[in-house]
Amino acid sequence: GCCAGGVSSSFIAERWGRRSALATSSLVFVVGGIAQVFCTTLPQLYAARVVSGVAVGISSAITPFFNSELAPAERRGMLVTLNQIFMTGGIMVAFWVNWALQDVSGSFAGWRIAIALQCVPGVVLFLGCLIVPRSPRWLVQQGRTEEALASLLILRGARKQAELELEEIVDDVEQERKTPSANWSDF
Repeated sequence: GCCAGGVSSSFIAERWGRRSALATSSLVFVVGGIAQVFCTTLPQLYAARVVSGVAVGISSAITPFFNSELAPAERRGMLVTLNQIFMTGGIMVAFWVNWALQDVSGSFAGWRIAIALQCVPGVVLFLGCLIVPRSPRWLVQQGRTEEALASLLILRGARKQAELELEEIVDDVEQERKTPSANWSDF
């Protein structure tokens, strides 16, 4: 599932936008997590894990990409590094949660609690997508320059800085459109 999500993430992000892709992936992740908690057979659990995996693949591919498009150039490297640190930290937290819940038994066993807890980051990501602006670069690619400026004003605050950055983004997007794309047959 994660592989399929990662492979499809570029198409999804280009078609509907980075923010929409992240919001959708967070909802799919939560739905997959809830399905895992309430499954009663192993095939159901496998299917729900695949659903959550698709969402993880999409968000893992798009998050650093989206961060880099929202952040000022001088902070992009730091944000990508922090993203990796938090992902690794999340793995550590998951280990300790699983360890703490390993002896919980009954109809709502520890593994179900651990899976239910994984829905929390999905909900937080969805709520974050409601307040973060759309990618200015994606908006320019869609011909929505005024919205891109509004997004940059939210992100940068200073109108002059936002206008200068918008000019750079417009120039970059126009240059990309002029550059021919490589085909698989070229390799």
